[in-house]
Amino acid sequence: FSSEYYTSGGVAYDAIGLLADGIFSPNVVNKENTTVTETLLRRQRYAAFGDVKLEYKSLASIGVTGRNDWTSTLPDKNRSFFSPSYSGSFTFSELIPNNNSWTGKLRASYAKVGKDAPIYRTNSTLVRAETVGGGFVTSTTSGNPDLKPEKTQELELGTELSFFKNRLNIDVAYYERKSIDMIMSPRVSIPSGFVITTFNNGSLRNKGIEFSINATPIKTDKFTWSATLNGWKNTSKMLQFAGDIVSFPYTNAQLNAGSAATNLNQPVLGIIGTDYRRNPDGYIVVDNNGIPIIDGNTKDRYIGNREPDFNFGLINNLKYKNFSLSFLWDFRIGGDILNASRQGMMSNGIAYDIGEWRDKEFVFNGVVQQGDGTYIKNTKQVVLDYSYFANNYYQVGTNFIEKVNWARVRYINLGYQLPSTFVSRLGIRNARLEFGAQNPFIITNYSGGDPEVNSAGPNAGGSGASTMGVDNGAIPLPRSFSFGLNITL
Repeated sequence: FSSEYYTSGGVAYDAIGLLADGIFSPNVVNKENTTVTETLLRRQRYAAFGDVKLEYKSLASIGVTGRNDWTSTLPDKNRSFFSPSYSGSFTFSELIPNNNSWTGKLRASYAKVGKDAPIYRTNSTLVRAETVGGGFVTSTTSGNPDLKPEKTQELELGTELSFFKNRLNIDVAYYERKSIDMIMSPRVSIPSGFVITTFNNGSLRNKGIEFSINATPIKTDKFTWSATLNGWKNTSKMLQFAGDIVSFPYTNAQLNAGSAATNLNQPVLGIIGTDYRRNPDGYIVVDNNGIPIIDGNTKDRYIGNREPDFNFGLINNLKYKNFSLSFLWDFRIGGDILNASRQGMMSNGIAYDIGEWRDKEFVFNGVVQQGDGTYIKNTKQVVLDYSYFANNYYQVGTNFIEKVNWARVRYINLGYQLPSTFVSRLGIRNARLEFGAQNPFIITNYSGGDPEVNSAGPNAGGSGASTMGVDNGAIPLPRSFSFGLNITL
């Protein structure tokens, strides 16, 4: 049994009309121009849980767990929810007599987990009116007295293999995760009287594979080399939205040609935006002047997937006598980035490729629509002047979608353990010299500063849920180096 009580509070003091230049103190402002705002958040949770596990020798096992939660952030009728899980394993290598060189296990698990709502989402609130006479008005965010707990169901199947007396270990798993009754807070129609509401919005599915390979290829008295390779691939899909919602934006950053969003029946980490008009065969339609035509009905069209095709990381640890070296390679294959930084530079005429193409003659690979509805190949030559880049190219989101790959060294640590015969003369037990580097370099095909971007983070404008893969003025990850001496007395 567990009990949790959470409380958070704060006071904000705003003032204008300072009476003394350069002195920022509440004591020297006009009292009529001060505003004090106090916030208080409270939440209480209780949970009861238990588990049962049965084992048969070292061959097989099954387990059952159960947990019931009670939370104050849901309405009375829905604040209690139960989360069960079931698991089992079968060590098939135990069926082989006198087997001491390898092990093999199959495992399976199923879980259903509930999640409560954020604080104060069940009731609408009043806020102070900023009008003559004061009083209170309804908040622009509405409450929902019918909120239910969000539920996630997950199935996992896996195997564990170990060879050469644990010198080689392999773990592979397939998972399928489905979330239903998701709690989200989208914008709603203004005639409703609110701007944002919270409700159980729909369902999504994630499925994929994960693997881990750990090996010690070399192990001698003087030299040891061990390595771990971890990889994963995830595929997501938005299965259902509530009501007539077909697109859910992830950020309040207003980008002209595209933004991070989830569209119905598309990957969750999607990009929506504008595109050119295309004929039934997918070719861009060009006008009679030889310029591609922007499709004005494609503002919410799915144009990219921010989810990588594959991720994996490689950790190496080497040790030779008193020296040690460890480093991590991080790899990403595929996945799209919306390069809004390049879009901004394009509108100001300072993007690098404007200089490459500006004032040059060019024939767009597209088609021209005829009066009878047919299409012929475009052959008209045009000059790519600043007007084209600022008024046409800049307006189209697909021009700023880049499929990226990268290989990044996350860290390098080099160490040397000073000989004990030497440090003992100094009256200490251990001494170690260390050199470290964080993000020393990256290899990538991305044209921007850093492909690992998130415009909702502290390094770029915009806020909201995950905007991974949107580069809107993002600052590259910092590169740092360190040198140290660790001493144990």
